[in-house]
Amino acid sequence: MIDKEPTIQDLMQVYNLVVEFIEKHRLTGPDSIYQSDRVYEYAPELVEDLANVVGYYDDGDEDEESKNEIHTENTPYYTICPFLSKMV
Repeated sequence: MIDKEPTIQDLMQVYNLVVEFIEKHRLTGPDSIYQSDRVYEYAPELVEDLANVVGYYDDGDEDEESKNEIHTENTPYYTICPFLSKMV
């Protein structure tokens, strides 16, 4: 669960990250999102940037050290970023 209340600065950071991503990849509409390999390639970076602003899910089960570990070996990208599974 993410308990952080967003500030105006947080909301602006999220907005700016999304605008930067859209402009960088020249996304002109939904079709350009689904037809661009660059979107799939760079989406995890965008999600990380967004999570750095918003915060990460805390289920209370992990110790502090293991929260910072990222295990992605042999893991399909769409399981790392669930919103991408809709694009597969």
